Amino acid sequence: MDEVAYCGLDCSVCIHASATREGCAGCHQGGGAKDCYQRKCCVERGLRGCWQCEEFPCSNGFFGDEEWKGLCIGCCEVIKKVGVERFAELVRTKMGEQVELGDYRFKSSQDIENILLEDN
Repeated sequence: MDEVAYCGLDCSVCIHASATREGCAGCHQGGGAKDCYQRKCCVERGLRGCWQCEEFPCSNGFFGDEEWKGLCIGCCEVIKKVGVERFAELVRTKMGEQVELGDYRFKSSQDIENILLEDN
């Protein structure tokens, strides 16, 4: 499940990754921003993702960014509830195979949980 980033986003459905598959790998495969707070923190702590952290959610990186925190925290909350594999299935089922993740900016974490877990 290397497609699910440290921050909880499913990189495999990102429309931008799909459009540029050759040069775009998820952060577990060496892609993404090298200075990403979530990546650095999880690597230092030996975590697969933020959802495993005792301090989740913190207010750093994406979790401190008003634009992205609801999406990232909501995704991590769903992962905590159903696991990474089921989360990835839900993303594809509820959001689609190719997603403009930017469309989910400024949503609350509860909005994201509702989208992914509704009728589940």
